[in-house]
Amino acid sequence: MTPKSLVFLSTLSLASAQAFDRGVYGLGYWNETYAVAANQNPNNTKSVPFQIGTQNYTFQVNVAEFIPTGSQANRTQDPRQAASFYNLLWSGEETLNETLRNAVTPDAGVITPQLCVTIPMGTAPRSATNNYREEDNGDCLHALGKQCMAALKNIGPTIISQCNGLWMPESCSSKLGSGLGSTKILSAASNRTDEVFTMSPVEFASYRSQIFSAGNESYYEREDQRLHVAFLSGSWGITPICTRVNNTKLGKNDIAVEQGGAGSVRGSIGLSVVVALAAAMFML
Repeated sequence: MTPKSLVFLSTLSLASAQAFDRGVYGLGYWNETYAVAANQNPNNTKSVPFQIGTQNYTFQVNVAEFIPTGSQANRTQDPRQAASFYNLLWSGEETLNETLRNAVTPDAGVITPQLCVTIPMGTAPRSATNNYREEDNGDCLHALGKQCMAALKNIGPTIISQCNGLWMPESCSSKLGSGLGSTKILSAASNRTDEVFTMSPVEFASYRSQIFSAGNESYYEREDQRLHVAFLSGSWGITPICTRVNNTKLGKNDIAVEQGGAGSVRGSIGLSVVVALAAAMFML
């Protein structure tokens, strides 16, 4: 993996997270050839619009099942892996930095506005998942509730600027499962010129399942059916975005919804274990 590789949970905001078997969440760009191809040619996809300041963006979730390579895959008969990819898209030829700078007013003297992302590290409760409606089109009101949405608007810029997700209100975190991960996509200290970080689309997060043998559809169905949530934050405040790729109503024992408390899912692992895999920051 190169310094451009995806980073496993660079910032902790809660002590533990729910994981499906030995799958892991990543913040950043998954720089494996098979993963790049899967993101570019997914089995299913969902795109929803949102706005930061005066700029229109799109949050795209791609879900794929593919054939992985490497030593772990070689130990599995007819290996497969499932994943979901989070992409940020916008129209035009401007870089992400330029679109954000034009959309919001950064602090005096700051050439690159800060853009942070916070994502849940586990499946959401059944109620939040089923409350999301197709017509919501990215709006989190029904999934996360009025209290959460109102509380997000009242969080001050100082704590938001720390980019660690510790600002998350309890009224929101109770709808998100048991863990959060945060990192900077853009910051005043970064000087990225690589197109994978600056030109649309920008992959900023993903989930990769454990490697399994072909024919087990549960890993793919989990990503296809669960509630996907991302919080983008910066000088303008916090922008929550929600979506589901497949809006099928789920039962209480479905693998695409939270099962019990932190770490109670079969084969679940603690967030601290996943963090030990971190090799580099997404944006240095």
